[in-house]
Amino acid sequence: MTCPAMSLATVFELGVVGKLNQVLSYAFQNSVESFFEPCLEICLWLLQSTKTKEDKAAVAMLLKNVELYCVLAATAEACDTAAHCLMLAVQLSEGDNHVAERLLSNQSRGHLRTCLTDHSLKGDSTDIQVVSCVLHVLQGITKTGNEQLLTILKQDEILLSCLREVVSPRSAGNGGGGSSPPAVTDGQKLAKSLVEVICGKPPGGEP
Repeated sequence: MTCPAMSLATVFELGVVGKLNQVLSYAFQNSVESFFEPCLEICLWLLQSTKTKEDKAAVAMLLKNVELYCVLAATAEACDTAAHCLMLAVQLSEGDNHVAERLLSNQSRGHLRTCLTDHSLKGDSTDIQVVSCVLHVLQGITKTGNEQLLTILKQDEILLSCLREVVSPRSAGNGGGGSSPPAVTDGQKLAKSLVEVICGKPPGGEP
């Protein structure tokens, strides 16, 4: 049996988004880990399905979950799905500084730092996806051009240290004499660019 595709606006009108938010919140508050993956997969599909202004109005309800996506990206087994939801939420909220402000609260920044320290660009595919998504989240925040938000990032020495660790992992370069240095990844380039922007240097400028 198949069913016709529905627009995100229709899904919203049917109250699906609101119920999904309730289930995800319930699962988090009661530590029902088995609910995270299916709920986050639906959230991810909804966020990926945004194509029109009407869809974006529906997604506004999903943006209520940004702090929860951030927590789950740092703590849940479904961390990669949560990180993708977080990244898409930030991309869809472009121009809405309120979402960026919520992600720069002390608690949320702590979870972003955890994502960067507990995962590695040299790890498995899940680790790489989580780090990449968090880097794009931070890039989205810097693109707001909001000086207050940039100041918060600049004053967070721990977060900057996490980004520098992504750029130059301490484990790198231990292969012995004569070995070629590892290729610089896109993630490392993005992390370097973020450090430069946050610290007030133009991308590609002298460190």
